Amino acid sequence: MIVRKLRAARGRVRAKEGRCEGRKPFGYFEGEQAVVDRMKALRAEGYGYDKIATILNGEGAKPRASNRWHGVVINRILNGGIGSKKS
Repeated sequence: MIVRKLRAARGRVRAKEGRCEGRKPFGYFEGEQAVVDRMKALRAEGYGYDKIATILNGEGAKPRASNRWHGVVINRILNGGIGSKKS
């Protein structure tokens, strides 16, 4: 009975918000979407992921779980990999 209640509750949250469990994707919290928009703009200008990381580090943009940006993380964020939000 409890399993069914929890499954139904998670289903309602997924239907409402699109996801239920796990870490929120980068861009979810206040201030993060501006960084994602900057990443997208730099990528549209033709910069590679490592160069975008260097630029963001130079601008003082902080990632959520590290001290500096890395190209692989930017790749995951922009391409919908683990811990990212596609828009």
